[in-house]
Amino acid sequence: MICIIDNGLSGGEARNNVVQRFVYRLDDREEAIRACELLGIAPTSENIELLTSRTVMESDDFLMKDFDGHVGLVRFPLDQLNPRLYRCFNTTDPALLQEREKQFGRYHHGKVVEQS
Repeated sequence: MICIIDNGLSGGEARNNVVQRFVYRLDDREEAIRACELLGIAPTSENIELLTSRTVMESDDFLMKDFDGHVGLVRFPLDQLNPRLYRCFNTTDPALLQEREKQFGRYHHGKVVEQS
């Protein structure tokens, strides 16, 4: 997976070289508008609502643009497909986060800052 941080200065060269694009649910309307641009879809109120809605896009959903330019909603229930891997990536369960921090320390800005 490639992550592109585009501050608007690159002219879009890197973005044009990424064929498959994935966008997960967003909390910010401006980010949703930029995500629509990244996916090549119109930033309509319907698309922005889709990207920001917690009732439509759950934590295992994302919009994907494929090799042919088609964009669609993908549901990938990792918690059902691989529960062990899901626990590794889950950042929403406070008890799980506390258990992970107790075992491995708290990871912040690239380094472990505390460990029990």
